[in-house]
Amino acid sequence: LTSGWFNLKKAYTAPAVMPSYYTAEYAAQADRVVEYYKLLADYANELQQLPSINSDEALQTFQNRLHTAGLNEFSTDALSAYLKMNKDERARWYSRNVRLVSEYSAYVKEHYAQYPTESKAIQQILKEIAPQLKAANTTHDRIMAVIDYLSQNYTYTYTPTKPDRENYSALDVFLTETKDGYCVQFASAATLLLRAAGIPARYVQGYVADATTSRINDDGELEYYANVRDSDAHAWVEVYIDGLGWRTYEATSVYYEDMYYIPPEEPLPPDVTTSVTRPPITTSPDSTTRPTVTTPDITEEIVTEEVEQPTVANTVDPEQLARIAIGFAVLALLFALFFWQYKRAKKVSDGRAYYIERSVYGSFEEKSDFDAVAGVLCDSILEIHSILGNRPGLGEFPTEFARRIDAPPKNATRRQKQRHARLSMLPYTFSEIILLVQKHEFGRALTRADLEILGTYLRSLIDSEYRKLPFYKKIWYRYIRFMI
Repeated sequence: LTSGWFNLKKAYTAPAVMPSYYTAEYAAQADRVVEYYKLLADYANELQQLPSINSDEALQTFQNRLHTAGLNEFSTDALSAYLKMNKDERARWYSRNVRLVSEYSAYVKEHYAQYPTESKAIQQILKEIAPQLKAANTTHDRIMAVIDYLSQNYTYTYTPTKPDRENYSALDVFLTETKDGYCVQFASAATLLLRAAGIPARYVQGYVADATTSRINDDGELEYYANVRDSDAHAWVEVYIDGLGWRTYEATSVYYEDMYYIPPEEPLPPDVTTSVTRPPITTSPDSTTRPTVTTPDITEEIVTEEVEQPTVANTVDPEQLARIAIGFAVLALLFALFFWQYKRAKKVSDGRAYYIERSVYGSFEEKSDFDAVAGVLCDSILEIHSILGNRPGLGEFPTEFARRIDAPPKNATRRQKQRHARLSMLPYTFSEIILLVQKHEFGRALTRADLEILGTYLRSLIDSEYRKLPFYKKIWYRYIRFMI
């Protein structure tokens, strides 16, 4: 997985070791990536057969196919990179990324599908979850039918119940009699039940390294360390999904909520009041001010006409009244749209201020709440730097990007020099901040002090840069894009 912000900006990807536990939302996004990949692979296969390729026509054709497939969020960048290769490079790319993947997929489906067909316990459970398997629309939903069943019907314990008799099937006893066990039983049962449901799966043993610490190495890069003990030993299941490969799923009930449950976002208080100092918005109307519409004063003229030409005053032009009514309706609609957009922008802006205030002064009982605040701060900081034109270059890693922003600009304009001077006056350097962003993105390992640093930096960044933006950028980024 990669840092979300950098990956979405498509400037580069930075790898990180993270568990691939699924949620329904992530699985749906992954399905669309797989659909895009298949569309790309199929089209690359077509191009392989052509004696020559017109790049512009190929990109346009692929763009049309993306549109037809409803995959408009994906670009043609990957195909563009493919078209820049020479013929031999394309052949190697196709062999490695399409043909080899297809061959491995066939191998997996042949060798990771076996299960004890004579097991009555497996057959019994398959009948119980058959409705869920039949109703599932995605591979993820089918997998979760098995995971949910184990989580809801079995107990995790370090001291599983042992049958009185000597000869018995450990799997059958776990599934039908004792219904308690440790990770080995859960992972074994999940693996075989998934295989019985037609989903390639494999049993995996290793360690859970959840108590991580971090430090900066001599090269200025962020490194993670963890003490792994015998007590951290664990077993889980990996499932093979075409287009994605082996994905980790957690069958042990004790980990279920942490892995698959995303708590709903709590709505902001109706009247968010904070002590955060935000830059004044001198050009935007407030919630009680209505725009003044100046129209010609025709009252006196009409009165005069009534005196001099009473017959004309008594004549009503329906077309003129219709035009006036339409004009007022359009003005009312425009004002309603403006007011609606303004309220949306104000809610986002107040929400951001609320998160900043919490980061500096608030307390957190839930880890998920802490991480939510950290995520908003990290995204906001990177978005504001994007507005300022500070974006990573192609292939530039986060720490390299930050060092470039902190360094005095070369051959800079007067405005760029002034902006660099203002950024230099902030309480922390961008290099210090980007390390905290990585720490959150790749490890969810921020401390309370780290969160306060992010909040202080974001507040100072907004105070420093918002008032310097041109008028049209203030309107665009606050009321249209909701980025500042």
